[in-house]
Amino acid sequence: MDKLKPCPCCNGEAIYSEHPQKWHYAICTNCGLRTMSFRSEEEAAKVWNTRTNDDELDKVKNEISRISYELGYNKANQEWINRIGNRIFELKKELQRLLPGKDDKTNE
Repeated sequence: MDKLKPCPCCNGEAIYSEHPQKWHYAICTNCGLRTMSFRSEEEAAKVWNTRTNDDELDKVKNEISRISYELGYNKANQEWINRIGNRIFELKKELQRLLPGKDDKTNE
């Protein structure tokens, strides 16, 4: 079994998991980011451990961190929160594009 790299989104610990039908995937124990399901742990690990351009990924991660930080200090402003929520949704789509094998049904 291949060792899984930390989560590319939050740097959390990744583990293998399995569907009852013997499909395997890698998932972050912190944020829930996961791969699609594969027939073997090796296939899931290959996709999980594949990284895209680190500069692009860092840019998306930094924007998510900035928005999350600001959100913590502006909870009273509902319109602002809605705009932030929309931006986070856009960033998740960008993250899905950057991470090969990302399951579209996760974290919607």
